[in-house]
Amino acid sequence: MSANDQEAFVAVLKEQIDHCAAAIQVKPRNEQAFAAWGFALIQLATVEDDFDQKLVYLKDCRDKLSHAVKIAPNVICPDQSPAQVQLANSHYMTYVFEDSDAVAAQFLDKCRALHKKIVKKDPKHIKLLIQVDHAETQRQEVQTQARRFKGMTQEQKAQEYLKMAIEARDGAEAACAAAPGNGELLKRCGTVHLELSMVQEQMLDMDSARASVLTSVVRLKESVAASPTDKEALNVLAVATNAVGMIDADAEQARKHFSDARDYFAMSLELEEDIEKRNMLILQLRDMFKTPETWRELHPAEASQMPDEKVPDWLAGLSSDPVENLQPGQALSVPLDEEEGKKKKKKAKAQAAPAKPVDAKAEVEQAAAAAVAAIAA
Repeated sequence: MSANDQEAFVAVLKEQIDHCAAAIQVKPRNEQAFAAWGFALIQLATVEDDFDQKLVYLKDCRDKLSHAVKIAPNVICPDQSPAQVQLANSHYMTYVFEDSDAVAAQFLDKCRALHKKIVKKDPKHIKLLIQVDHAETQRQEVQTQARRFKGMTQEQKAQEYLKMAIEARDGAEAACAAAPGNGELLKRCGTVHLELSMVQEQMLDMDSARASVLTSVVRLKESVAASPTDKEALNVLAVATNAVGMIDADAEQARKHFSDARDYFAMSLELEEDIEKRNMLILQLRDMFKTPETWRELHPAEASQMPDEKVPDWLAGLSSDPVENLQPGQALSVPLDEEEGKKKKKKAKAQAAPAKPVDAKAEVEQAAAAAVAAIAA
């Protein structure tokens, strides 16, 4: 996320907090306003670099979410997640970022206790407990990074982030070289190249950012070729391919990249077994048809050459609420008939073969705009 995108994102979150505060002034026992307030605060904590300020946001978040669940235990947040789940997440984040081991341990205990309560009520949240199992490792990594950045200026931190991203890339490439054809290692390698491209863009090193995102696509295609049913690799490949389309100033080539990205995303979606996540992903697939709008903003001189993409009728007709018209246990699905499904899988397999990087001519896409839109909705 670029500095400008992050500023816009934070501004939207703070505006939403102001709306929530105003709503509570009118109705003090407003569980929805408290839940939305807490949800905005946990996202502010997520994007905040300063650990002390991050902990301030998390403390306020816990307060607001606790108010929400006291008023209505089953209240949900704007992303349709239960407020109790977000409260558990806030405990977990506090554990990770709190520098005092004794204080951190208390929050981990609270997190585990609340997680067990949540899972007992709804087993679909069992993944939360799996995350907590790795809590100590994650906290150790975060605290090590905090010590690494201690006393640095923002500019020094940015340079250190870049150094860390380059180290991760070099390590991933070395691992792939040591074990050729390993799909998991190739997926990791493609992901770190994509992450590096974002850091390089923040540093305004656009040539390096373009090279990194192009290499990301190559590695992810190799990963999918090795493991065709890896939904995570397909998902990241969709993101990286979409980014390549954004940096290509040739409208026809960009449209092809966008189409390929939607195909990869649809294949990843078809492999998703979690009903709730699948429903949300389908709405994200619909949003991917709006990509030409962003491309035209980035390439104003060629804007007339990029037409809008028609959203398939079955997608266009969906409610913005992924569960509005669904019965319990019912999932939306991508309506690929057998022949069309075979064609898409054959196409994706062919595209997953190693490809030569193409020349890039413009900006790397950022996902922040979509995040801002989702929060503002």
